[in-house]
Amino acid sequence: MKKITVVSFVLILINSSFAQTKNNIKTNDEILLNKLKENNSLSGYIIVVDSKTGKTIKQLGFSKSINIFYKDTSIINKPFETGDLMLPISLTTLISNDNFNINDSVKIDNGSTVLDNYKVFDKENWGLLSLTYKDVISYSSNVGIAKSVYKFYKNSPDSFLKSIQHLVGSDNLVYTKNNLINWSYGYNIKLTPKQLLYFYNSVALNKLSFARKINECLIDVCKNGTGKKYLSNIDIAGKTGTIKNSNNTYTSAFIGYYPASNPKYTILVVINNSKNSPKFYGGEVAGSLVKDIIGELKKNKIIK
Repeated sequence: MKKITVVSFVLILINSSFAQTKNNIKTNDEILLNKLKENNSLSGYIIVVDSKTGKTIKQLGFSKSINIFYKDTSIINKPFETGDLMLPISLTTLISNDNFNINDSVKIDNGSTVLDNYKVFDKENWGLLSLTYKDVISYSSNVGIAKSVYKFYKNSPDSFLKSIQHLVGSDNLVYTKNNLINWSYGYNIKLTPKQLLYFYNSVALNKLSFARKINECLIDVCKNGTGKKYLSNIDIAGKTGTIKNSNNTYTSAFIGYYPASNPKYTILVVINNSKNSPKFYGGEVAGSLVKDIIGELKKNKIIK
């Protein structure tokens, strides 16, 4: 395994005026802390950067010790399995290599399938036999993305890793070998927030050949998919993540950019939950936090 530098829970919202209004956004600390307490979570953190420049304006992390939360920036430097946040990256490798149409369909076998003797499940059973690739992203279908990646890369898994590496920037990937199926939906492979931000900012700023297709998928996540409940009325594009950890806890995540129509802020949120957390889906934990933070920024007239 190669070692990498990481930021594990991130929220990114940035522009030049933000740096001048730090005193007005202390409520962001409270919003994050209240979310962690409310959901009996273990840790979480925020980083705010400018979508166009990548400049970090604010980063904030909290960890829990016994029953007390304390500020903790060390958790912002750890690589993590990104789960659903990987799906748009995997789809981009397919589009760029085989010109997939996001409106083409893939069979999802009612949310459960076997590939190379390995069982793959979707977190939720949508009662559907197939989805468009756009809906694979919107509804976080592990089956849909795994079947497609496996079909295309089963004889050349290293090519998949090279494509991912190209899309997430220069830092080396951390991964366990011979896990193509798991890699496709964000397990047995770890990314840094820096790498995630590199990709999602590239989509936001239309720097990739197929960025408009991925952008369309990310808008749909928030309007009609797993982010709908909390983000459908906001001009935002992004991806929710519900990541199952080896100890049977969940990490809730969201990464995206705001406003979708003219990106200024890129937002990555990761919250590490406990076994006693009542909520764990990315949309309801991380997505709702993003909504609250955007609301506070609007309230303080930092953004319109």
